Amino acid sequence: MKPISIVIAACAVLLAGCGSEPGEADVKAALLKEIETLVGKEAGKGQQAELDALKLIGCKKADSNGYVCDWTGPSGGGSGRLVKDESGWVLVSLGGG
Repeated sequence: MKPISIVIAACAVLLAGCGSEPGEADVKAALLKEIETLVGKEAGKGQQAELDALKLIGCKKADSNGYVCDWTGPSGGGSGRLVKDESGWVLVSLGGG
């Protein structure tokens, strides 16, 4: 392999690991995953209408890792820190902490 090919391949691998901030669908999926973990899958399904109505206000890079996202919905607003793992975006704390 030529040296330039190695550099290009290395850059591609590094850039593949860099993701963008979570979108509205990502936040909804992370919240649903957290609800189902806390109360079970069946009870979590009862929250689907609330999640469907959720609107993402925005996300910003967290001080530690991940993103702090703010959202609003029928029950009011909220925020939380999300990080990305091999299964997707995960809510690691509420309130942006």
